Amino acid sequence: MKIESPYRLAGMLIALLALLVIMAVATRVSSRDGSAVPDAGRLQAVAEGVPILQTSPLITGTWKRLGGPPGGLGYDIRMRPDDPDVMFVTDGFVGEYKSTDGGQSWFAANTGMEWTPGAGTTAYCTTIDPHNHDIVWTGLQLSGHIYRSTDNGETWQQRDNGLLFEAGPRSVRGITVDPVDPDIVYAGLEVSSDVWAGQTINGRMEKVKGEVYKSLDAGANWTRIWYGDNLARYIWVDPRNNQRIYVSTGLFDRDAANSDIPTGIWGGVGILRSDDGGETWTVLDEDNGLGGLYVPSLFMHPVNPDILVASVTYPADPGGEGVYVTYNGGDTWEKVLSAPGQWAGMDAVEISTSNPNVWYAAAEGIVYRSDDAGENWQSFFMGTPGRGGGLPIDLQVDPRDPYRIFENAYGGGNILSTDGGETWVDASRGYSGANIATIDVLAGAGWRLFANQFRSDDGGDHWTGTITTTPISAIAAYSPADGSGERIIAAGSYGTIHHSSDAGQSWSSAQVVDTLGAPFAAFFALDPSNLLTFYLGFPAGGCGPTLGAPGACSNPGKGLFRSQDGGTDWEELDVPFADVSTMSLAVHPDDPRRLYAGTGKGLYSSLDAGENWTHVEAVDAVALSAGSLNAEVISRTVPYIFDVAFDPFDSQVIYVTSEPGAVIVSRNGGTIWEQAA
Repeated sequence: MKIESPYRLAGMLIALLALLVIMAVATRVSSRDGSAVPDAGRLQAVAEGVPILQTSPLITGTWKRLGGPPGGLGYDIRMRPDDPDVMFVTDGFVGEYKSTDGGQSWFAANTGMEWTPGAGTTAYCTTIDPHNHDIVWTGLQLSGHIYRSTDNGETWQQRDNGLLFEAGPRSVRGITVDPVDPDIVYAGLEVSSDVWAGQTINGRMEKVKGEVYKSLDAGANWTRIWYGDNLARYIWVDPRNNQRIYVSTGLFDRDAANSDIPTGIWGGVGILRSDDGGETWTVLDEDNGLGGLYVPSLFMHPVNPDILVASVTYPADPGGEGVYVTYNGGDTWEKVLSAPGQWAGMDAVEISTSNPNVWYAAAEGIVYRSDDAGENWQSFFMGTPGRGGGLPIDLQVDPRDPYRIFENAYGGGNILSTDGGETWVDASRGYSGANIATIDVLAGAGWRLFANQFRSDDGGDHWTGTITTTPISAIAAYSPADGSGERIIAAGSYGTIHHSSDAGQSWSSAQVVDTLGAPFAAFFALDPSNLLTFYLGFPAGGCGPTLGAPGACSNPGKGLFRSQDGGTDWEELDVPFADVSTMSLAVHPDDPRRLYAGTGKGLYSSLDAGENWTHVEAVDAVALSAGSLNAEVISRTVPYIFDVAFDPFDSQVIYVTSEPGAVIVSRNGGTIWEQAA
């Protein structure tokens, strides 16, 4: 499966970022001593009669990068052989990250790599040169570019001349430096059907082909040496004879180009082997004993290169998924461990280099360990308290300690075990590729933050799982003035509301609306004068501000709801925009009965707490004029309004955002509207 967040309301456009700046002003005000107070703290301060200073912290304050809660599109994790405390991870959403303290903290290491607006740096794979550990390689998702660093990841230079860059997505899935000759480098790639077929072709998932490239001059030039029906990932070179090469093909979230899943044809390739440096290839498949042809992980024994361990994942014939080993260089394979269940797959394998008798394998949420080279296995839950380990895209055993192992999850985030997988702790501080769908802050000691389904009690330095393992798209945390304690309310993406009245220690859940299994984003709006009054909306899945692709906003959302008891009971409001998505709602800071709603057919206002609504037609002309160069906007008679916010220092000033990237403002309480300068 391609991981694509349904919460596109978070925004990736410059105009939306402008609104987030506006909202950041609204989010923080000042307490008596001039320190920043978050939005929920503002509500509490108002309730307690605390004077609010009119100084924006965007001007007076300083900012610290927090990294964020776990999430993203994790991929590779590597340790520097001569100093394993130096580590690298890659993430398909945020690029390359580096740690110099054994994974306790991480920082971005993308200097010199390309940056795509709205996507950032999208790195898949990384590897450290076994001859010179200051040389690090990385390959990018979609663009197909390869980068090399000669200063331990501080800076990067593009190095992919000779790779084929036809129009369309191409991703680098694996890079290997020849253990004998440092000038020989191999790269395994994925080729999207947009390239090889000229269109997106889906079966169970998108169908892809694969390529293997070889460089004889340390990446200055490349030549394609294999092209086939599934993506290429792990590449191993026999250190005794560097003419022998192995390549694993396939991954759990892509279909092979030669598959036809609906008719039961799984397709795939298996494992490739060459004995002439890639001139010709032998395919190792079911005829050699493999239980399936999707092989997402392959590891070569550190002492005897004729021994290789492979994982086989879904799709495969029932019972084929699991861990396989060859003792004769791939001629024959035998199964040594079954996957935890049919369709579960086996996603990663690893052998300790300091003690080759210690083997690991991992499936979703489960890690297996063998202390006798695959003869017997123990299984353990793979995850930290409050957070599962997700899909294990890669494992890395510390070369100093066979029982110290890291996992990088396909859902983003590293976790660490120091007892061979029996227990785990988070190891993602500073690294996150999470799409932050929602965030809220509680004032007071520790600056408690809530983002997605995670909580931080130290201002965002560390995060722990909370609420639910399912995606959260809206959250509000507040402390009522009556001293009853911290309350948290969170909206899931499938119409469920989660409520806690004890700071997240326990939760109750209720289904507000049935989404029929489809994901919907959600938003909250609070009445600042009455902390028990909430408004809740569910825009249609996929509705967002990306240029050229917001059409889902014309689809019906799930309505607009109001709760007057802190989120326990909800009533659906009768609104004239129920036939489209409602993307946002703002409550006037001084008059709680006055509301504004951003919808798929313009801006609406209510003067009676949502009982009756009026279309604010004055906004339409401004928004449509701003989109006069966009054909999709021109075709509509009313604009999409993605967000609306009151200026926290002057409630007569109201901002809205519309496509394609317009910020519209009224400076007189909503009578006259104009495009913001």
